[in-house]
Amino acid sequence: MVGITAVAVHIHQPSDDEIDYRRTAPSRDLPRWQPNYDPLPYVPTPAPPTWIPPDNPLPTTQAPTSPPAAVPVGGVLPSDVGVIMKGDSGEQMELRLVRIANPAPAVDPDNPSGAELQPRLGYRLVSITVQVKNTGGVPFLTDIEKHTWLVDRAGNTYTRNVKLTEARQLHPASQLNPDSWNSREIVFEVRGGADLTRFRLSTHPGAAAQTQDWRLS
Repeated sequence: MVGITAVAVHIHQPSDDEIDYRRTAPSRDLPRWQPNYDPLPYVPTPAPPTWIPPDNPLPTTQAPTSPPAAVPVGGVLPSDVGVIMKGDSGEQMELRLVRIANPAPAVDPDNPSGAELQPRLGYRLVSITVQVKNTGGVPFLTDIEKHTWLVDRAGNTYTRNVKLTEARQLHPASQLNPDSWNSREIVFEVRGGADLTRFRLSTHPGAAAQTQDWRLS
């Protein structure tokens, strides 16, 4: 007959006073939690672009320049230079060429409803617009176109065409008072191949102090 021996095992259960909670706290050496995905890479905020001037910058606009000062009568002047000319009775005027049309259009651009001018066969029209200002103290008539010529390279002269000049004028000659100004258009009919070089105006033909030449080329 086999005997059975009973063994009593005692398991000690510590009381709350005996538990050391410092040992049961999680260890600082445990690995920290890591996400199971790749975080987005850091992208710095782009700096504002630096301004770069264009390859073809817009052209600068230059301020308009005043015409050259008027000079005393004499010599041959550039077409943009005015002169101070005196008359026979105390008049004093400033004369400037303000437009040269070579050839001149059949219709005046300042008066589209005006007469249409046509030259003879083999000829062309040339118009010179002269601004006249009374810079003295005596009134005078603005008929400065009476004694005017064109001169070509060969030395030939062409007087104004009276009929065409009158047809092109916007108004007849009138009295010009001191400190007033007006413009007169003078029309010439010249040979088609004439190489014009000068415009001549005189208030007293034959008097050097009252005759002026301007270059046209």
